[in-house]
Amino acid sequence: MHFSPFTPTDMDVVQHISENFTYPVKNEYESNYFHLSHDIGLPEVIQMMVRIHNLVEHLAKSAQEAVKFETTIHEKRFLEITPPGEALYHTLLLPHRFAHLPRQQLSEALKAWDDVSQRILGPTPNFQGNPMRPMNAQGVTEGELMNAQLIRIREATGRKIYKSEQLRRSKEAQKACNAKTKLVDRLHELHPGLFGLKIALMYSQDFAGKVRLKESTEHLQKLMEALNNDLWFGKSVGYIWTRHYLSEAGYRYNLVLLFDPSITPAHTIDSNYVLQEWQASTKGAGLDCLLANYVRNADGLFHDIKCSQAAERYIRLSPDVTFPHYGVSELPSAKSLSELEQEPPTHFGSRGEFGGNDMQDLSPPLNNRFTK
Repeated sequence: MHFSPFTPTDMDVVQHISENFTYPVKNEYESNYFHLSHDIGLPEVIQMMVRIHNLVEHLAKSAQEAVKFETTIHEKRFLEITPPGEALYHTLLLPHRFAHLPRQQLSEALKAWDDVSQRILGPTPNFQGNPMRPMNAQGVTEGELMNAQLIRIREATGRKIYKSEQLRRSKEAQKACNAKTKLVDRLHELHPGLFGLKIALMYSQDFAGKVRLKESTEHLQKLMEALNNDLWFGKSVGYIWTRHYLSEAGYRYNLVLLFDPSITPAHTIDSNYVLQEWQASTKGAGLDCLLANYVRNADGLFHDIKCSQAAERYIRLSPDVTFPHYGVSELPSAKSLSELEQEPPTHFGSRGEFGGNDMQDLSPPLNNRFTK
């Protein structure tokens, strides 16, 4: 089995999430530039999500208090900030409010942090880095509030419901990762030069909030049927997809079409044609702008899958009992590549300006084949 030798870093995951919340906007010159959704706001918001999630998991495993005091009959004296306290303090000195995220589900750790922070610290905590500084009229200090927050975080993360939801989410992310990895691994065995073309599909702002999940699922199905039945588009050997949601562009699909370069060279693939078919499948509701598309080799495909699994730890589209938010093409049987190459080649011409067929001899002939 082939695996990417690279483990995603936190910055890899932040970049992955950012890319999934990007949509095109036309400027005054009618050309497109790519904008991060207002659902996220800024890349720093994603960085803070990752930071706080990891911090909560770290604090849950620690037994130390955040700040140590010495109390006598005369006074309370500050002694030291512990390592967990240092990590907590560093985060509290930064802004940590999250943007509004419609249809998104934050991790259990992030939800626990937000709930505890609201109850202990209030909506606008103002830490300055002095454990002895009073924070309210009752004289409660920064250090005492930190200790209280740490206690409540450990209580929240120790509950059975927290652990069960965290485990369920991890299993669901692993299930999606396994399905994608298994398909790519099998295809890589059959097609050693396997590569993937990643294309973002979404809706124009006029339709973004009006397309229901069922309709959007049908749109993707129609697109895949159209691509599979079109003899003029480069023939894919499989595909994987993942669904997200943006307020400005509705449901957003990361579609990765998988190709064998010996059958369909990368330079012969017209990715703009996928958007034409997306427009047809959505009856004009689909966004007709091509986000930067990416060609990935096998290592890149496995790395993207790992990033996707890691990203699910922090934020994901709320699950639906009827429509899973990922999909893969049918897993092919373990036929040898020599058997595949024995299939009769097909000869095709070029697509005309208006979709017509201009027949021409191809030398050498292309063996264009879909794996259903």
